[in-house]
Amino acid sequence: MRQKIKICIVLLAAILLLDGCALRTLDQLYCPPKRSEDRDNLQSVIDKAMNNLTYCAPISGQNLQAVQNADLDGDGVDEYLLFAKDDSENPLKILIFRQVASGYVLMDTIEGYGFAFDSVEYAQLDDRDGMEIIVSRRVSDGVSRSVAVYRFTSDFARQLLLTAYSGMAVCDFDQNGIHEMIILGAGASEFSKGLAHCYSYGENEMERVDTIYLSQPISSLQQVEIGQLEDGTPAVFATSSVNDSTMTVDVLIVSDNSIVNLSNGFSIPAVNNYQLYPTDIDEDGTIELPSPVEIPTPSEQDEEYIMQWHAIDRDGNIQIKARTYHHYSNGWYLCLDDLWELSLAVERMEDGCAFYRLDPETGEPVKLFTIYTFTGSDREQLAAEAGRLLLYRSENLIYAADLEKAFALLEFTKEDLLEFFIPIRQEWTNDESGETK
Repeated sequence: MRQKIKICIVLLAAILLLDGCALRTLDQLYCPPKRSEDRDNLQSVIDKAMNNLTYCAPISGQNLQAVQNADLDGDGVDEYLLFAKDDSENPLKILIFRQVASGYVLMDTIEGYGFAFDSVEYAQLDDRDGMEIIVSRRVSDGVSRSVAVYRFTSDFARQLLLTAYSGMAVCDFDQNGIHEMIILGAGASEFSKGLAHCYSYGENEMERVDTIYLSQPISSLQQVEIGQLEDGTPAVFATSSVNDSTMTVDVLIVSDNSIVNLSNGFSIPAVNNYQLYPTDIDEDGTIELPSPVEIPTPSEQDEEYIMQWHAIDRDGNIQIKARTYHHYSNGWYLCLDDLWELSLAVERMEDGCAFYRLDPETGEPVKLFTIYTFTGSDREQLAAEAGRLLLYRSENLIYAADLEKAFALLEFTKEDLLEFFIPIRQEWTNDESGETK
């Protein structure tokens, strides 16, 4: 058999329409390595099937192509899935093409209600070979969504689940090779706590096997992320807003088909009007939860805080993994673990931020170093003054540090300062989109 051609999608220069659907030619959708008989046959079959349809690529998630491929039936040969739209009562279409001896054939079409495909995933949800299709659709005003699960066997697709959702996570939570789904949805009323439902494959369908309450109403849900606990256990981190200054995180795991909430609403207060989300701050594969701790300032000014990052294990035990100081407005943070024992104090200035050590006997602040942010046309000159240490340079700004004499007495070196100074990644702060998955 000829080598199977993998079809990839070219990067589009123009922004897609809001619902992700636009009329495009086949050549605008594909960027094959070379023309071949297989590719020509697939193109011909798709052209014929696209009568009165327009391409409608998913608008979020990992799989953003209008044409995708996956081994749905487990025979070792990928099927091709075309995501399209028409103006019928159920406008969203998934066309499934399979390769046979004579070429590609349209085997089945899945129809659904909505105005856009939100996301598409493929996962093994039962003990047979092959992947199930997990597709979410936007059904009204870009906010309300439904998720459906389909199995493709014997050349046709069968629906295993259809339900509304606000947040979703698909993962092999119990690490047995088969994925489960956690679906987050509304409670009895808009003011009731949200619900987390666990679905796993039962007898010819996805069955709800457990439900628990979240710490907040589902309308406050801000982010849903899959990550690992300290002991490697897969978990869902569901972050919700309480008010303008506080968020909570529900850490959910699945054990013996039951959902366990390990944190029951871990509180994350905002600091200086900025809000941090759970993240792998030390890049060790574990998601950590942030919480602020006030530290001294040498002068009369607003309170200063460091962030303590907590890891949690499947028994609910929490430990501090890292400490950081975040200067949100200037766009950087500093890892403080090797300096924490020095009884630090911090003072913000107009163009910089000074770090002090409090003398253990007198309590007097001793300046160690100052981190400056330079953005003007003279930034190169300012960063080079008086032997300043260059920390980071981008197109429009430079970070540099003045090191005081007291810094030389520390075991903390210039190289350490360079390693532990990190520009803030924007996704850790102020996520206004409200998008969840």
